[in-house]
Amino acid sequence: MPTDPSYLGEFDLQTERHRVTCATGDYEVGQWRGVLIETLLSRVEADDRSTHLLVTGEDGYRACIPLTEAIDALLAVAREDVEADGRLPRFVGDEIDGAESVASVERIETIHLDADEDASEYSGPPPTDR
Repeated sequence: MPTDPSYLGEFDLQTERHRVTCATGDYEVGQWRGVLIETLLSRVEADDRSTHLLVTGEDGYRACIPLTEAIDALLAVAREDVEADGRLPRFVGDEIDGAESVASVERIETIHLDADEDASEYSGPPPTDR
């Protein structure tokens, strides 16, 4: 799914208020402007068996989110109430916890997980070489 901000300009941008919670428990509520994930999904040919979105940041950090939670999220290209930290686009939504709010999104893909697969196996920082 395309995440380049120049491509996202082809979509109607929405402004929504979302809370982003950090791993520390601190949170901030902000006005985010971007493209609804549901709108992006309507433009791609996703496998009907897809159960999750795999969202990857430019640093390799990934979040694997059930489609039922991700569908109402926003791929934000701007923060309207304060100056953004420059890590856009950002994946935000009411059902998205802080660890899933991927910054500097580089790739979004639909995947199918079987009932016995754990989404956390697909999430987190990239493995480091030792």
